Amino acid sequence: MFCDFRLRPPVGDFLGTAQYNLERNARIAASFGMYQAESTARLSMDLFLAEMDAAEISLGVMPGRYSEVFGNVSCASLRAIMAAYPGRFAAFAGVDPLDMPSAFEIIDSEVMSGPFAGINIEPLTAHRAPLFADDRRIYPIYERAQECAIPVMIMTGGIPDVPIDYTHPRHVENVAVDFPSLTIITPHGCWPHARELIRVCLLRENVYLSPDIYSMGLPGYMDYIQAGTTFLQDRFLYGSAHPTLPMEGCAAFFRSLNIREDVLRKICRENALRVLNQKEEKAERR
Repeated sequence: MFCDFRLRPPVGDFLGTAQYNLERNARIAASFGMYQAESTARLSMDLFLAEMDAAEISLGVMPGRYSEVFGNVSCASLRAIMAAYPGRFAAFAGVDPLDMPSAFEIIDSEVMSGPFAGINIEPLTAHRAPLFADDRRIYPIYERAQECAIPVMIMTGGIPDVPIDYTHPRHVENVAVDFPSLTIITPHGCWPHARELIRVCLLRENVYLSPDIYSMGLPGYMDYIQAGTTFLQDRFLYGSAHPTLPMEGCAAFFRSLNIREDVLRKICRENALRVLNQKEEKAERR
């Protein structure tokens, strides 16, 4: 049923990231009224796959990462995971937003000629000094992704230790306006600016609402849910952000919202599959 558009399994480079600091992880999960997944506590891929099955997650989308703050997740590590568990995972390649040669090489070799569905940029935490999403130094990457018709995750929300203006959706909107054919995904939903991002998504049809963990009961979560079940039901992407929150707990939370079944299929699966298939559709048109 579910395509989880943000999860990080307990294997490879993920184990060296902040999300697998078990004490931090347990504390954050408890603050959401949830629990630390057993697969996380025991760092077990067998348990992780069992939890995917129990939550009815048929496909998990892993974000690669270039981050001096949270730790890197390389393309090589993600390729190894996809190869070891065929059909269970898709991935976005993490790129350094200020390293054009490396970013272009990753787009060409790992996305256009490789197994990755798109790229992930984290302007807030890629470097110790945060960047705005619309920093003009990043624009060549957006331009290249638009030319290649591949989607881009731009993580600009959540609670990293940066001034709040860096999380404001105005910066994502500027990118959406300047690159109108670029599919933009918004991990963490520019939280806490839920309504502002919803307004951006309403007006900019190339922006997808992807609040993941911040749609799981935090202040403002019902704004995300109401938008995703009404006028943004074709551009909402479900995600758990596992291991920060457990996959099963997040799936149960969404089911408890009593969302109409046809809408639930869209926001928890069909929209994700459409985004993931962009690269293949582009290749077929060539």
